Amino acid sequence: MYTAQVVYHGADLAYYIFAENDSSGVFSPPRSAYEFYTIAGTFSEGDLVINELMASNKTSQSDDENEFDDWIELYNNSEAPIALLGLFLSDDLSDLNKWALPDMFIQPDDYLIVWADSETSQSGVHSNFKLNATGEQLFLSDAGSTILDSLTFPQQLDDVSYARKPNGTGSFTFLSATFNTSNDSATIIPKKASLVLDVHPNPVNETLFITIESQAKSMLSFYDAVGRLLYSNLFTAGIIQTTISTKGLKPGVYFSVLRSNDSLATKKVIKF
Repeated sequence: MYTAQVVYHGADLAYYIFAENDSSGVFSPPRSAYEFYTIAGTFSEGDLVINELMASNKTSQSDDENEFDDWIELYNNSEAPIALLGLFLSDDLSDLNKWALPDMFIQPDDYLIVWADSETSQSGVHSNFKLNATGEQLFLSDAGSTILDSLTFPQQLDDVSYARKPNGTGSFTFLSATFNTSNDSATIIPKKASLVLDVHPNPVNETLFITIESQAKSMLSFYDAVGRLLYSNLFTAGIIQTTISTKGLKPGVYFSVLRSNDSLATKKVIKF
């Protein structure tokens, strides 16, 4: 006698059995091309979802260790408890079983907060990976690597969540955080421009004052009218103030150019 255990989450599962030895094989059911055994699914697609995340938690919500770490919120959309045993979260498509969810249930219309901080020994539910605030993918899958829910999120804003609205079913957008509660009352947060470049005075005589606002590292360059590079410098993310000396440059048109990832901002500068 042989036995096997299948951990399965999702819709109904149809299957058949094939056994063989060195000389023959047999199917069960015998007409397996047309008939199957069935395991009733534990829940349907959309019953358990990734509902909200925060990948740049500076002051919004602390964990039991009073640390401000990344977090992921799961939500049970269904009318029955959902077992998490055999389910996984991952930020790596090539390793969907990266972190196993705990052996517990999420009750109907209820939430589970997973701290994505790589601190699995801490109290509470902590995954073995962190979220990347510059953007990445997140997957919820079963033991057979079937993806039950997923999203690709862009570069995140400090203390702003990326969440579904309406709660549990809507598209993801930037919202005021609704940690462990419904997203329906959350305020939509407009995403700031990825790059801000301000120059003054313009026209300029001897010194050009420049303000940079970027959510990632940025490269500031200064060119003359025929495209010759006169200045270039790399800056960290954030709000940066710097200057460029224009003393000695001939009167005419110049260009300040700010680049970050795939974004570009330019300002025409007049030298008198």
